[in-house]
Amino acid sequence: MRKELLIGSFSLIAIILFIGGVLWIKGKDIWGRERIIRAKFTDATGIQPGVYVYFRGVKVGEVKRVKIIPYGVMVEFSVQKEISIPSDSKVYAESRGLFEDKILFLVPGLSSQALGKDMVLEGIRKENILENLGRMDVKEVITALDELRNFAQTGEKTLKEAEIFLKDLRKKLERIETTATSQMESTGKALKELNLTLKELSEDFKGGALGHLISDTLFYQNLLKTLIRLDSVLERFQRDKGIRVKLF
Repeated sequence: MRKELLIGSFSLIAIILFIGGVLWIKGKDIWGRERIIRAKFTDATGIQPGVYVYFRGVKVGEVKRVKIIPYGVMVEFSVQKEISIPSDSKVYAESRGLFEDKILFLVPGLSSQALGKDMVLEGIRKENILENLGRMDVKEVITALDELRNFAQTGEKTLKEAEIFLKDLRKKLERIETTATSQMESTGKALKELNLTLKELSEDFKGGALGHLISDTLFYQNLLKTLIRLDSVLERFQRDKGIRVKLF
């Protein structure tokens, strides 16, 4: 009797493990930690059972079933029960690469109402690059490539013209600098000679016969002020290497 009881117990355990393994292989939730959510797509190309479902960048489930319904395709997928999903959420089907299957992205909405058991979310399928290229006319592609090539050639030509302009501008600036330096040297020399001449004239005015003809010292004082201003100009010229002219 005891032996038969042991055999029956082991058989029951084996059956339970077998059923659990089959359910696990099929993706069934054995422990009841998931809920099934449905989304309606107009086109479910690339969506098949086993495709992963992501929520805020985290894998939270996978597609369980894809079936055709009037005016669309119903996709059923599992999501962890603890995740709160607003009723206005959307499901996007996107591709990671050119040839890979779609991946579902559950994007939460802003509604304060939670998703009910019988509610169906809106499914949006995004096309990949190859699908978009398949709809394009070959002539349009060639035209776009020609425009891109022309744009690249124009940009290269513009860069070359800018380089030539900068080189020419640099040469002109070097010539201007050389001319300005020579002019400053000649101007400084002329100012020094003028200063010396005015000093000699002032001495002649002060001690010569012409000085005695002047009844007062007003002319002499004005001449001294002029010499002082000239000395100031020479000092600024030597310090700043240039002359600043102010008309008004």
